[in-house]
Amino acid sequence: MLAARLDTLLGAILCQVITAGILIAAAVAFGDGAGGQSLDTIPQIAGGFTRLLGPTGGKLLFALALSGGALVAAIVVCLTSAWTLGELAGKRESLEQHPLEAPWFYGSFAAMLIVTGALVSSGVNLVKLSIATSVANALLLPVMLAGLYWLACRELPPALRLSRRYRLALAALLLPVAGFSLYAGIVGSLG
Repeated sequence: MLAARLDTLLGAILCQVITAGILIAAAVAFGDGAGGQSLDTIPQIAGGFTRLLGPTGGKLLFALALSGGALVAAIVVCLTSAWTLGELAGKRESLEQHPLEAPWFYGSFAAMLIVTGALVSSGVNLVKLSIATSVANALLLPVMLAGLYWLACRELPPALRLSRRYRLALAALLLPVAGFSLYAGIVGSLG
């Protein structure tokens, strides 16, 4: 259990350090010195990094950033969705089981990968798709936070339920986060 917690902690820290580095590089690449370059397509975005870091460094950084995002999407979004769909259907299946023992889970995971792969290959503007996905995430975050808060306050076994003080502190933290997320989603959806 301790090893899993340390692995999760180190993974989260590494992810945030890499994300911060990429955001700083993107701010420099696309800030005032970007020369008014359009950022409507993936090659245009990659070009900003190559202008900043040179052809090899820019392509490497962009490839790492894109690969990291794809891995997170595949692992977090698709696996979580497959597990959630199974739970909703009353199928308690997960990665702990062999594919033949958990056909619902692995089948829905494979279907999501195929559908998203087809969507990406269809020629849809990936930048606009990414922005739309981010806006949807921002708009849905308050609902998800409210659901998690409700579960933590009501559905945990009595021995694990949150104390009144902890619930109030958590609510004080979650309300501004949910409000900012909703604001960002509305502003993002307006253009």
